[in-house]
Amino acid sequence: MIAYSPKASSMETFSKMFSDLENCSSDERESKVCEFVKWMNEMDEKEVEYLVSEETFFKVNNMFEEKKLSQDNIIHLLKYMGINKSLITNFGTRFEYTPLPKRLEKIIVDEEKKKEGKNEKLLIDVCECSLLLINEPSTKLLSICVPCLLKAALKKDESADTQKEVEIALLTLGNLKNWDAIEKEMYLKEISEIIKYHQEHRNLTRLAYQSAWGFLISRFNNERSLEGVIVKELNFTREALRELEELSKIVDWKRNERNNEVFIVRGWFNSIWNIFIENNILFGNDNSELITCAMRLFKISEKNYQKVVVECIALFRLMMRNSENIRDLMACGAIDMMAEKMSQSTMNYEILIECLIFFHV
Repeated sequence: MIAYSPKASSMETFSKMFSDLENCSSDERESKVCEFVKWMNEMDEKEVEYLVSEETFFKVNNMFEEKKLSQDNIIHLLKYMGINKSLITNFGTRFEYTPLPKRLEKIIVDEEKKKEGKNEKLLIDVCECSLLLINEPSTKLLSICVPCLLKAALKKDESADTQKEVEIALLTLGNLKNWDAIEKEMYLKEISEIIKYHQEHRNLTRLAYQSAWGFLISRFNNERSLEGVIVKELNFTREALRELEELSKIVDWKRNERNNEVFIVRGWFNSIWNIFIENNILFGNDNSELITCAMRLFKISEKNYQKVVVECIALFRLMMRNSENIRDLMACGAIDMMAEKMSQSTMNYEILIECLIFFHV
């Protein structure tokens, strides 16, 4: 067995692995796909951006047409391309410019139409790889996939396999942003149940829980009637702050490499950021706890995870729109902290630019 490593030469490794997939025997194909998936799970952002390209998707489509890989293997491969893309980069794909989305949508529609013998696992897998890779899913696709994935995410079994299934279903849903096509009747009861159950039983992984909230918060700007559910019923403020506090303690901030827990931190900031785009409605008038937490994350992540620092500054910048927040930022020392950082000659260039923008808001 060849030991593939994305750290050697991504282009060479990538070409070698695809060649192996195309030319291996039918008995070897499943293990080769598993090797490829394992390799993808070690990739960094630039490598994933290289992987999820139009050229790659055409190669996968050709293997599908020429029957060099089975439908199950193709779906497995595409699903983990989507998972890795969603976990470490906001880079868009050109998936829609290939024949694959139509192939996948046909599988989804045909499976959904079945009265008997419906393959639920296949349906979930194809929904996941479609929504993780398609930039603008159709209303038809969403109407099938969202209820399907919510049903998968409602599983209460705490076995490792089920937890992983639930995590991927929620990660996929969290990948959907402000699409008007998703009416609250399609998701509100289920996503509320998933969040409430976790608050009582702590059954979800950290990634799954953040993704569940990310999905719900992304609906907020298009559906303002969610305010009561988010603020009072599910208590987003308490949950977001608790999760960020805990993550600040358990993440290995000295590790300068891919770290999925850092993705979760950024996900919570993104949800908080989405709230502050409009107003202070969820956090009220006293944001000192949130500011203090963001300052702590700023300090511990600035050496190895500059994107977390950028998230913190972006939040501070949005908070500056409100005079009461300005007082909180000053009282907590956030403004002094950034001014002091700007005077350091060793400061990261990207962070310096963000600080300059902050002081010119």
